[in-house]
Amino acid sequence: MRLEIVTHCWKYWRALTYQVSSLILNPPAYCDVTLTIFCCPEEDKNTAKRLEQIAEWSWPSNVAHKVWPVSRGQLCRRSIGRNLAAKAT
Repeated sequence: MRLEIVTHCWKYWRALTYQVSSLILNPPAYCDVTLTIFCCPEEDKNTAKRLEQIAEWSWPSNVAHKVWPVSRGQLCRRSIGRNLAAKAT
């Protein structure tokens, strides 16, 4: 089974850290997970820095992540990100 979690990160890099670390520390046993993170890195330097750090972390073999940069207008309308992720899956 495959599961994709779509999250939108607008100035909530601290919460993103907890969300990502929970998947890394407690990976699901019976499925593959992809965490798709929609963000606008040029708007929030803390988020951009955290995304760079997250990319260097050691991820379990069944948990992957992808960062999808979008414009601020697209990011703040969460349905756009979910729709883009669904079409790309």
